[in-house]
Amino acid sequence: QTRAKTLSSFSEKAARKSKEFNDPVNQFTDLCGARVITHSQHQVDKVCRFIRENFIIDEVRSQDKITQLDISEFGYLSFHYIVSIKADNILGISIPKQARNLKAEIQVRTLLQHAWADISHDRVYKNPIKVPDKWIRESARLAALMEKADHSFEELADGIDSFNVNYGLFMNAERFEYEEEILRAILENEQESRSRQRHALILARLLKTAGQWREVVDVLAPFSKSRSKHGS
Repeated sequence: QTRAKTLSSFSEKAARKSKEFNDPVNQFTDLCGARVITHSQHQVDKVCRFIRENFIIDEVRSQDKITQLDISEFGYLSFHYIVSIKADNILGISIPKQARNLKAEIQVRTLLQHAWADISHDRVYKNPIKVPDKWIRESARLAALMEKADHSFEELADGIDSFNVNYGLFMNAERFEYEEEILRAILENEQESRSRQRHALILARLLKTAGQWREVVDVLAPFSKSRSKHGS
């Protein structure tokens, strides 16, 4: 999810905080923002690592909501990074010079963390009216349930992924040959690049379980050349 601050919103904030900011274009940290919503905490960690590798982080203004909670608390979980550009391009996308010193916010959280924040957090903690304690307690209870569900989904995904990597070990020779034939046929006739890569990986994993390393290299080699050509 992305959004740019509207001119009216910028003007209002600049007017209200004129004593605090004398150069709002360069001082505001929310001229634009993005929210990355992932399936799992493992993916959150990868996105956070990518952000740290490709942006300058304003550590003072950035927040790790996870570490801010006490060990006995359950609530808002999310990473909030205030970032600026540190290179002429990111993933091959050129960055205009006038944007180099400007700041933006990137939030990263899982789908369940986002659901809780979107439905509960804003109503409870951003409500101008004091919310009764019983609803605050109910919100914390839901946060605990969703955190547990997040961990359960992570374990489920890891288990299935592990099985997929080694599923060839559970096949007899006849089934192995059948799967290999099907995957090679799909790979040969598939035209869409992303789908070709996905089926190539599946076939490579199958061949790896049989120790057919030469075939693994042959299957993946065309995609290695493609990635090198595009610099990705």
